[in-house]
Amino acid sequence: MRPAIIYNQPTLKHIIIIFFLTFMAYLNSFNGGFVFDDTYDVVENPFIRDFKYFGDTSLVKDVVINRNTDAPLKYSFKARQVVHFTFALNYKIHGLNVAGYHAVNFYIHVFNALLVYWIVLLLFETPLFVNSHDGNTRYGLSKDSIAFSVALLYAVHPVQTEAVSFISQRFTSLAAFFYFLSVVSYMKWRLSGNSSKRYAYCFVAIAAAMLAVKTKENTFTLPLSLTLIEIIFFSPFVQRKYNKTILHLLPFYFIVSVIPINTMGSKLFLFDFGGAINIGNPYEISALHYLYTQFYAVVVYLRLLIFPVNQNADYYQPVFTTILNYKVLGSLLLLILLLLFAIYLCFVKTRKTEDRFYYRVAAFGILWFFITMLVESSFIVLNDMIVEHRIYLPSFGFFLTVVFIFAIMKSRYPYMLTDNKYAILLIVTALLLTALTYNRNKVWRDSKAFYEDIIKKSPLNYRAQGGLATYHMNNGMYDKAYEAFQNVIRYDFKNFGAHNNLSLLYLQTRQFDKALIECRLLLRYYGTNSDVFNRYGNYFFLQKRFDEAAKQYRKALSLDPNNARARENLYATLNILAKQGSH
Repeated sequence: MRPAIIYNQPTLKHIIIIFFLTFMAYLNSFNGGFVFDDTYDVVENPFIRDFKYFGDTSLVKDVVINRNTDAPLKYSFKARQVVHFTFALNYKIHGLNVAGYHAVNFYIHVFNALLVYWIVLLLFETPLFVNSHDGNTRYGLSKDSIAFSVALLYAVHPVQTEAVSFISQRFTSLAAFFYFLSVVSYMKWRLSGNSSKRYAYCFVAIAAAMLAVKTKENTFTLPLSLTLIEIIFFSPFVQRKYNKTILHLLPFYFIVSVIPINTMGSKLFLFDFGGAINIGNPYEISALHYLYTQFYAVVVYLRLLIFPVNQNADYYQPVFTTILNYKVLGSLLLLILLLLFAIYLCFVKTRKTEDRFYYRVAAFGILWFFITMLVESSFIVLNDMIVEHRIYLPSFGFFLTVVFIFAIMKSRYPYMLTDNKYAILLIVTALLLTALTYNRNKVWRDSKAFYEDIIKKSPLNYRAQGGLATYHMNNGMYDKAYEAFQNVIRYDFKNFGAHNNLSLLYLQTRQFDKALIECRLLLRYYGTNSDVFNRYGNYFFLQKRFDEAAKQYRKALSLDPNNARARENLYATLNILAKQGSH
């Protein structure tokens, strides 16, 4: 007798279970605070407070935000307007009530899981399945139970928390939503024949692709994924329909060309023909060294998918500068073996069995994983070496492969892996992952929990040390803030943020002698930074030495005329001097 939970009246029951377990996994995330990048993506983001910027993006260039985040935020707004628009809607409805933002992220994630469910079901309607399905699969898993398994694992796995519980990473989850929606619509379009709905599916697929490319740049791989679907499941090369297949795919290749065009319009995207392509890469890491590091990063992602323990929101991963490092070389060999295994499943194994559909899908999952990681884990240099939200979209391929391997095992050895055993295995795994996800979400409770968890796992991560110090300083815990800033300086003596914030801390606590030491250190190492002279001006201002303060503010503005804080401080200082002169 087959267990009712995965076989009887499947679709509605499956949707209810997916929603319920996902809700339980993320129940404690709805009151999580704004942390890390949320500060400038949401809390201090001027573009989500007025819809006029979406109607006329030229207005963006005139907005002065913060010297350290000005360019990245303006680039992000222009390249990823769809997400910023959803933030603007959130702000219009909820203000800065964090629960509203988390609710939107949660429902995006649930819809993504349901789209994954739908994609898997559509795979069973493709010509590959219809032409290769035979009686041997009657002992295996039903298509509904396979779709349910993949979607459920995708929904409750703790590695997804960064893309869901981290408000700013709506960029990732919403991009995946449009990506999956485009794939679903494309497959429906290809399977609809001469149906009257054919052109509606085509329109939705293209519209979703257009929204995807204006959500996040990793969607550049969408045409490659669609091409893979055509090759594996629709077999255009066997059917000799090359031209027709190209016409199906051509609009999607045209759409994704918007991404490099948009990005090249930004100062953050630079072609360095010496070997690097940089997107917001202040450390000038070479593309080759970044690629070496990404070999290892991808293996870390695979380990997290298999054993989701010791997750970290900010991995302190050094750059590998040689391929001969044992971690790099070992990772590269493992990835090559995975690709060879996919080729074996797709082309060799299918010649030895009539049940080729299951092997092809397992291969498709591996290839999907690699294709969807091409933008963020290849030679395109990004600031962070390892970031968990980068596997949100690729993880679908991992879960697809795992479930189909189990389906193959169940088909080949039906008495070893019975229906009841599989159902129990799935339920226990899902409940365990749900519990791990719930526990992981505690990290996103507030900045203190967030940074303390990072420091616990990466003590040398001075970015987290600085973040924790800033949290303590903003909450009046000056002793703890001082200790954390000193930890940063111990690891990185010339760290600008630590010295800059220490000078602010000393000024706030009226320790002027110590503030002067920090200001002089900043001038020694960062004498061309406008903010340094602004801080030095604050030192004189608080001691009522207004002439000297005005002099420093003018120096700040000479270095950066757009430094809004220095301009405001100079204006206030000149007003005081004018009043003193009138007396």
